[in-house]
Amino acid sequence: MNNKGVTIIEILIAIALIGVISILSTYFLSGFQLNSAAQYDTNMQAFSRSYMDDVRAYWSIAGNYKSNMLPINGSGQAVAPPTGYKYKVDVKTAVPSTTPVNIRSLTYAPALVVTAVNDVTPVPLKSVILTVTTPKGRVEVFTLQIAAPAGGGS
Repeated sequence: MNNKGVTIIEILIAIALIGVISILSTYFLSGFQLNSAAQYDTNMQAFSRSYMDDVRAYWSIAGNYKSNMLPINGSGQAVAPPTGYKYKVDVKTAVPSTTPVNIRSLTYAPALVVTAVNDVTPVPLKSVILTVTTPKGRVEVFTLQIAAPAGGGS
């Protein structure tokens, strides 16, 4: 007898192999996507932490606190975020039982020169709100409250 067809067993084995391969490929691809997203989040958090530490260090001096100067590089330009990231900074009054008043806003652009914006009236407590956007469009908001240094805001 001449068998030219495919047996049902062979078809079932082929379907099982395709199923196993598709499950494994889905598992590995989803893991890769999660690792990529985690890397973006890690870069965003590291940049935000560094930026807020720079603000805290710079504003620990009374004159700098009053000037509302934000972190700059050696050329007087706004600190650059990681490649592909964007950020915006808002500085507001943070005195309890009062409505926050916007003191200054800055949206990062390459070669943006940052200048001082002096307080009109002394502000004993300020909030720095940093909004960072990843290259994939995920947005996170980081907030830092800073009290005026001795002789700096009251």
